[in-house]
Amino acid sequence: FPSHDIQVRNIWVTDLYSNKISLLDTGTLALNKTIDLKGWTEQMVAWHGDIFVANYAGGVHGFTTDGIRNASPVLKTDSTTQYLVVDNKSRLWAMSTKQGKGKLYQFATPNQENPSLVLDLGADVSRLTINPAGDTLYFLTPTAVKKMDVNTKQLSDIQVFASGFQQAYALGISPDNQFLMVGDAKDFVSNGKLSMYSMKTGSLVKTFSTGVNPSAFVFKP
Repeated sequence: FPSHDIQVRNIWVTDLYSNKISLLDTGTLALNKTIDLKGWTEQMVAWHGDIFVANYAGGVHGFTTDGIRNASPVLKTDSTTQYLVVDNKSRLWAMSTKQGKGKLYQFATPNQENPSLVLDLGADVSRLTINPAGDTLYFLTPTAVKKMDVNTKQLSDIQVFASGFQQAYALGISPDNQFLMVGDAKDFVSNGKLSMYSMKTGSLVKTFSTGVNPSAFVFKP
């Protein structure tokens, strides 16, 4: 959990289709605890000193760092909720895509059961990401990268950062905020392509051929 305001003594592991989260000891990797949930879990973030988890069955659930259900209500989102980020004003953003229709939800505090903002994106969306400064959201549609200021309240303010992909499938921003990376899975059978863009100018810097289905990025410190 990339946060300086939280001390986590366990490795939190989600398990697709098992409807549970496993907490492993950071030293021995022994299983310390399991948390049962209705529906499998997706991304997790540290927020207001606790751990918040996106549930594919719907909602965002909060836990203490020891895996105990906290006092927050289940934050209301549609089923298919997968992605979570926290912005520079300590607001939580969640993203879902149900039957090809994406939504963004904003929550100001953990005690706020209903979102303070919902944007109906009207398209299949994925890979919600935020820049290192925490002031701009980025996400994928099948053919483009979209960006929006965290203070946006209307769809007309969402901009296209890059486009022309066959099947945009991976998204990452370098920690130094210099480059944005997009993995294009194309037809999910052929080798994919990685495109590197300048965060400052939005221009394409370089492309690389990859293996099948480029789906995630790790940036070396």
